[in-house]
Amino acid sequence: MIRFRELLDEKRIGSRFNTVKVERDRLNAAAARVLAYLQTCGEATNVELCRPDVGGMRAVGRIHELRQHGHAITKHHVSGGIWMYRLERP
Repeated sequence: MIRFRELLDEKRIGSRFNTVKVERDRLNAAAARVLAYLQTCGEATNVELCRPDVGGMRAVGRIHELRQHGHAITKHHVSGGIWMYRLERP
């Protein structure tokens, strides 16, 4: 009988055929870049965070993950579709 974890590790994701582990590592790296950017700048707009070298097109998803891991990140509306995200320091 195949274990669920083994099945997940063998499953292929997307058109580039990444394994689940590779995809998970890539997403963790993007979240780490978003956190580093916020730690350096203090605050940033969603437009800044969506740069490919920061969080990519799913930067707001990475913000959600960081919040789930206990980081205090607040947001406020700037205008239109622009939001400002701020890393609150303890």
